[in-house]
Amino acid sequence: MTLRSLFVTGCIAALFALGACKKSSTHDVSADFEAALAAAEASKGSGDPALWKLSDEDTDIYIFGTVHLLPTELQWETSAISTAFKEANKFYMEADINSPEAAQSMMALISELGTLPEGKSLYDMMGKEDSRTLKAALEKIDLNPDMIKTFQPWYAGLTVQQFVMLKAGYNPLSGVEMVLIKRAEDQGKEFGYFETLEDQMRILAAGDAQEQLEGLVFTAETIDLGTKYLDILVDEWSDGDVTGLSAIISAPEMFGSEEAYDRFLTQRNRDWIPQIEAILDEPGQIFIAVGAAHLAGPDSVILMLENEGYTVTRVQ
Repeated sequence: MTLRSLFVTGCIAALFALGACKKSSTHDVSADFEAALAAAEASKGSGDPALWKLSDEDTDIYIFGTVHLLPTELQWETSAISTAFKEANKFYMEADINSPEAAQSMMALISELGTLPEGKSLYDMMGKEDSRTLKAALEKIDLNPDMIKTFQPWYAGLTVQQFVMLKAGYNPLSGVEMVLIKRAEDQGKEFGYFETLEDQMRILAAGDAQEQLEGLVFTAETIDLGTKYLDILVDEWSDGDVTGLSAIISAPEMFGSEEAYDRFLTQRNRDWIPQIEAILDEPGQIFIAVGAAHLAGPDSVILMLENEGYTVTRVQ
């Protein structure tokens, strides 16, 4: 397991709200999910992941929604995606997760934000019942409880989710970003980013200790639901069913609270709009790849651009 793979899993965790939920019961979230799933199943996509295009007189921007971890065997790339990426002279992502500088920054941020003060233990912060619940969940995924005992609750939750997904056959190296990063490097493309690693890590680490602990315990209580969320999300994404994706991942109740929804999605999307507008001043072809949740639902980047008067055309 690498710091990079743990980070991209954190982005997935944000979509599930398994770590963000803090006051909803397991029953409540299960009911919300089943309702969202029914809505998703009522709609159908094009059969391929969605791809959009935004243009002016001298710039073409392709916008692609991604999933950060995927089964190794899943074939998601189409000729439209491949051609748009190959012809782009610059590749934009949410943040730099691949360079040596990013790895160094991530290590420092994890030390600052993800670990407890020396001598403190995660299990000492929890009641006996919650501690037993967490350790029972760790046993299910063959994770030694000592591995996370010095972690802050939010970081412990991400680690648990990482193991759940890896155990289910999901691979961060098969995720869209990692595939496209390697190809961009091979093709000598210039990279651009909307956020810094620190921005993203502080979003993931937000919330006081009690909120984080509640999220961690909720993750443990719902550990058997984790891969179900991801399986459905990947099915909807690979089918290009943006309506289905919207039902699953873009509702505030799926994030545990309106505040968490705003923090993980709405505010970040707003912050990206002026940056995308500025990209239109760069002549040539640009390829943007960001998490699929940012391109679905009533607060999506796509709708925000359209509300600013831009024409965004779905080309796949």
